[in-house]
Amino acid sequence: MPINIPNIDSSVINFFGIDVDYTPLGGSVSTIKAFYQNQHEQPALDEVDVSTNAPTIVILKADVAIPVHGDQVLIGADNYRVKKVTKDEGAFSYLLLEEYAAVSEYALQADFGDGNGWAYITADFGDGNGEVIVEGSIT
Repeated sequence: MPINIPNIDSSVINFFGIDVDYTPLGGSVSTIKAFYQNQHEQPALDEVDVSTNAPTIVILKADVAIPVHGDQVLIGADNYRVKKVTKDEGAFSYLLLEEYAAVSEYALQADFGDGNGWAYITADFGDGNGEVIVEGSIT
């Protein structure tokens, strides 16, 4: 069952919520308060049993006016990104999250005997495209 917060004041999230680091697409990180739930779900499907976790947070619109798919959320040591804004009403936004491997770039030094070999690899898996760019030269 998803988080449901009927008729509460926003001060409840500020008092009882946990600190999460929220980074909007193209923006900078800020620490905000949120209700967090990582609930185990078993959706009913015709012939296949599926089991999944459904991490969800509830945030204040005063903290993030327009959350969108792809915004990043750090809860403790766990990286997530917003998969879907499931409800947006009153002072609150309800966000379904998905696990996210926050990989931005790696540098690789390769020495092939002459000390000149190198490769620079940039990997961005945050936009869903799985883009990998490899640059460099080996001389």
